[in-house]
Amino acid sequence: MSDTESGQDPWSWLYEVEQNDAPDFSAFRVTVGVLDVGGDRASCLAAIRSQEVEVDQIVDELPGDVAGDWIWVVPDDATPTRGALAALLRRVMAQPSAAVVGGLLIEPRRRGAGTMVRDWAQTISANGILRPLTEPGELYQGQLNAGPALGVPASGMLVRGDAWRFLGGLSTELPRSYWGLDFGWRANLAGYPVLADPEVQLVDRSQPDDPAVERAAGLALVAAHAPRGRRWLVRLRLVLVSLAMALGYLLGKDPQRSGDELRGLAGWLTNRPLRRSLRDQRDRLPVKAGYRAVVRRLRPRPGAGVRRLIEAGSARFLDWLHTFTGRGTAATIDEMTGDDFAETSPTDHRIPLAITGLLGLVIAALVAVRGSFGDGSLVGAQLLAAPSSWTDLLADYLRPVAGAGQSAGAPWTALTGIFALLTAGRPEWLVTVVMVGCVPLAWLVAFRLLRALLGDQRLAGIGALGYALVPALIGAANVGAFGTVVLSVLLPILGYAGWHWLSGPRWSWRAAGAFAFWLVLACSLVPAWWAGALLVGLVSVLATRRLAAALQWLFVLAAPLLLLVGPWGSAMLAYPGRLLTGVEPALAPGDAPQPWRLLVGAALPEAGAPLWLAIAFFGVCWVAALVGALRRPLPSGLVLLAAALAAGAAIGVTRLAVQIPGGDWARPQGLEWLLLLGALLVLGAVVGLDGVITDLRGNDLGLRHLGSLTLALISVGVLVLGTGWWVWAGQLQLSRSPVGDVPAFVRNDQLSATPGRTLALHVGEHGATWSLLEGDFARLGGVERGLAFDGDPAAHRLAASVAGRLLDDSGDDQLLPDLVSLGVTNITLADGDQAQRMAINNVPGLELGSGNADLYVWPVPDSARLVVVDGDQRTVAGPGAQIAPGGSGRILRLAEPADPRWRASVGGRPLNQLAGDGPGTQFLLGDATGPLSVELEAGSDWWAWVQLAGLAVLVLFTAPSLKRRDETGPKRLAGGAR
Repeated sequence: MSDTESGQDPWSWLYEVEQNDAPDFSAFRVTVGVLDVGGDRASCLAAIRSQEVEVDQIVDELPGDVAGDWIWVVPDDATPTRGALAALLRRVMAQPSAAVVGGLLIEPRRRGAGTMVRDWAQTISANGILRPLTEPGELYQGQLNAGPALGVPASGMLVRGDAWRFLGGLSTELPRSYWGLDFGWRANLAGYPVLADPEVQLVDRSQPDDPAVERAAGLALVAAHAPRGRRWLVRLRLVLVSLAMALGYLLGKDPQRSGDELRGLAGWLTNRPLRRSLRDQRDRLPVKAGYRAVVRRLRPRPGAGVRRLIEAGSARFLDWLHTFTGRGTAATIDEMTGDDFAETSPTDHRIPLAITGLLGLVIAALVAVRGSFGDGSLVGAQLLAAPSSWTDLLADYLRPVAGAGQSAGAPWTALTGIFALLTAGRPEWLVTVVMVGCVPLAWLVAFRLLRALLGDQRLAGIGALGYALVPALIGAANVGAFGTVVLSVLLPILGYAGWHWLSGPRWSWRAAGAFAFWLVLACSLVPAWWAGALLVGLVSVLATRRLAAALQWLFVLAAPLLLLVGPWGSAMLAYPGRLLTGVEPALAPGDAPQPWRLLVGAALPEAGAPLWLAIAFFGVCWVAALVGALRRPLPSGLVLLAAALAAGAAIGVTRLAVQIPGGDWARPQGLEWLLLLGALLVLGAVVGLDGVITDLRGNDLGLRHLGSLTLALISVGVLVLGTGWWVWAGQLQLSRSPVGDVPAFVRNDQLSATPGRTLALHVGEHGATWSLLEGDFARLGGVERGLAFDGDPAAHRLAASVAGRLLDDSGDDQLLPDLVSLGVTNITLADGDQAQRMAINNVPGLELGSGNADLYVWPVPDSARLVVVDGDQRTVAGPGAQIAPGGSGRILRLAEPADPRWRASVGGRPLNQLAGDGPGTQFLLGDATGPLSVELEAGSDWWAWVQLAGLAVLVLFTAPSLKRRDETGPKRLAGGAR
């Protein structure tokens, strides 16, 4: 018989609805412990009585021997949802082996917030950091699944009665957040499975515990659960890790968390009852190998903390990269100055503009420096070859200068050496990156600043390009003016730090410290810029009239004074003119440009842009800045005023001739002030013209449209011409060449164990010039210390006299002794004629020269920077040389500027310094024998440690900071596993 014939519907299975019988909870006897923790007890009791399952009894305390088949822990600051107990019992029925079941703690309901997770299943890292298995504050959308856990929150935890009594209940000497973790850890070790079920939900209104108390609890738990034989090692590791974490928080500019870490460590070490209690509870457990393996699986795997740190660091790095492309969230410059017409454009992230702009400029930069590829060191008219190691720069800074009193190298040389660590300790690589990439790097950092200030991203890119071209157009990139080129990259960074500090919602000491760090670097290159910072600080303090502003500005302005601590400060007192120059002022040309040329950036006619291009570029900048000031007087007008002051400063300093360390005279060339002038003109223009397209949109075509369009077209045209000139000839004068264009044997004489000097003569169109070469030749920063015999006018006069007499064919018998007094080992003549070569050949006692028409060399016999004189006999020597026996009247002559700090000894016997009337220093050698030691006593280097400590503090301010605890969720998160 068919189904149809029997009257049955063959499709009835489609309509069947599975109906499970409601679970029977009558067999469960549940004792509820409503613990008094200062919450709303009435609300908690009402929620318990409204459960779908009737409880057996409600008690106020839960001792370790409480009676009952099942124990439900509900502190009175938690409110179970109506189905919480039923969900717990369903989990028990589904997994009868479960001895502990916990739920999901959620935030109190807020309007429109949804269900927010507060706490969930827990684990703990090897360093004692409690870690929930989901982030607090996460929106719960059913993404969590029930499963085993090391621990669960004590609020809402359901425990089988025999497990409760076997484990002795909760360890209430621990903070609340660790109750469930401690109990669950012990339960797992004893073989009682612990489960977490997200269907069990309780509204948690508890207050976080003291972070230090929580930290002490985590350390105590980890130490107590360590294997007995290795507990002392674990305790030692925890102490070291806690100290390292405290230091890390301090370096991350979070002193509060650093203090919490130290207080937590102290709390654990001093709380002996807690340590003993947890240890005794752990040792009483019948732990089997299988249970121990379960616990290992429930704890973070090795390396989990490192992975989390890498992920957090990567996220912070991406956030930092976003500052180069996205619109900042802080106040704009209009909001800082109160412009009622400020506009706020929507945030847009146009990464391709930043990337394509940077890549395009990098390619253009490689074309611009096409003449500097090859072997050797990068050099220019004002760029000396860099030393081979960063330690050489530091040594030049720390080593005292003979004959100059309390003096040493310039601070910027030491800072360059430190930053050379970024290029594997090779200053040459650092100089190459800066000189070759100055335009792309300046564009990138300027674009970052302008994106924060402007709403128009295209205008920010155009303005950044205009600024980036300034060091090339004024000739700084062509002559290799290292200080000006570095400032072109540093100035926008300094501006961004200042904007971030002054535009913040409150006066931040961290932001002030970051600004102070970059100001120190800028003032190390141009000390006079400190006066500009002082002026800005006075205006800022007067405008805000707040004590915090005054204190922070005092801190900022005091930071650059670190540069004057020690010998450099003494040198500035002796030579205050150095405060007005850039780095290595002796390399700058001696003639002063006409003032009108400075207004258009044409200070270096032979290296900068053609005059017509300079006039066009700076003229457009002046006009655009003036138009911007007319449109927005308050921000752009102030910037235009600052530009006028910078122009006045450039004109003023170039009118002066100042004396610099070493006793030489130099004229400030003002390139740094021209860079500042260009930066301020571009800033005033783009800030004033920001949003002009939006203002004109929708209006009828008129003079304003025509004027704006004309200015835009001219500006773009000038930028195109400027970029083209930069690529074609803007850095073509940089080149690579060997250091010291002399034969190898001459170089070896300067670097040998008995080093000497080379008197280099060069005959050019304007006559003969001379210089004294020594060591590994003049290097980057070396001119700041002074060249050979700098600071000794008598030696300079003698060297000039010797150079003239050599070429005059005087046949002077005193020439050889004078050459020996100067420590000259070789004489070189470049581009000299036959008569001049013959004149030097005729010098009595001088060896015959050799070479070609381009370069001739004459060795000077028995000459070096250290010579032992015994009557008419001379013996060259050097530091560490073995002095042979001799007569009692012998003299040791040192061809270095006279200085009472010179110390000489032979075989450990100090030599007495003699007074002399010629250049150099003499010691009475007598019959002393043994190894020779000669050094310039440096004295105490306390000042270097002070500067290093101050710089380290400023670096800490500048380094990225850790996110605050209120930015990472509830305190119990405690930073994640480590």
